[in-house]
Amino acid sequence: MSEDGFQTLKRRILQILDKCRVESLTISEVHANSFLEVINNLIVEQKQKLQEIQNKEE
Repeated sequence: MSEDGFQTLKRRILQILDKCRVESLTISEVHANSFLEVINNLIVEQKQKLQEIQNKEE
């Protein structure tokens, strides 16, 4: 998945998270936060791998 795809997914999860807060869906909010953390970690890992590839090409 590209970084743009992860960013789109992140925006959608943030929308869900807002809905969970408004509707007091605590368990869903916890799961959305956990998923958001995973997405953020995947974005960081993808950027690191891309940087490693670019460094090898130089």
